[in-house]
Amino acid sequence: MVFQNFKIIYFIPIILLTFGFFSIAKAEIPETSSEIIKYFSYYTEGSNIKYTYKDWSTILASTVMRVGPSNRFKGRKAAPRTSSRIRLSNPKPSWLEGNRVVYDKLNEEHITSVNYYRMALESTPNVAPLASLSKNEQLAYWLNLYNVTVYSKMAQEYPLVKTISLWKKKFWDEKGLFVEAKNLSLNDIQNIVIANWDSPLVIYGLYQGSVGGPNIQNAAFTGENVWEKLNGSAKDFVNS
Repeated sequence: MVFQNFKIIYFIPIILLTFGFFSIAKAEIPETSSEIIKYFSYYTEGSNIKYTYKDWSTILASTVMRVGPSNRFKGRKAAPRTSSRIRLSNPKPSWLEGNRVVYDKLNEEHITSVNYYRMALESTPNVAPLASLSKNEQLAYWLNLYNVTVYSKMAQEYPLVKTISLWKKKFWDEKGLFVEAKNLSLNDIQNIVIANWDSPLVIYGLYQGSVGGPNIQNAAFTGENVWEKLNGSAKDFVNS
């Protein structure tokens, strides 16, 4: 059953493996993209601090289906609903390609749980700042926060998700995230990741919520598995 492991999360403790305490420097919110990128460019080589993402992995494992490569046959057109011309189907040859999220099975409590988790993830650097993490741990954090945010926005809008290009201001540019006293958008996170990790692989970890974009994985990124998962996502994408 899809939701056998998906429990409602009212409080999500994100465990930090650390020794000692860290003070959070007070800084003004940067106004430009370059200032934001620079602010989040610092890291601690050899750091033993780790964020854990057990709850996010549980959500992904319960709601993401891996359907494998497409057979290139077009899907059947669904009949429109009564008193409507809207057809909720995808007849393109890529209709069964890549991982799928069962947004149609999510209820209000599930969506609330994902939003609680997103907020918990945003506030985690208030306990252990991102600069105290290793570079791999930071990359895992940004990819997970980005994907949780896209996932939650898609779940709230489903099934009538507007065209992403028309939804740009609301979806990608809206500064609805708050990390270390910085207001961030999804585009800000993408800029941070691309600028601070000089590898083309990082784009394959950024879930776009649409057919033709990188796969969403069925487990969270971690500092230990982030490059392995990015390699897998890249292979899935280029062979699609």
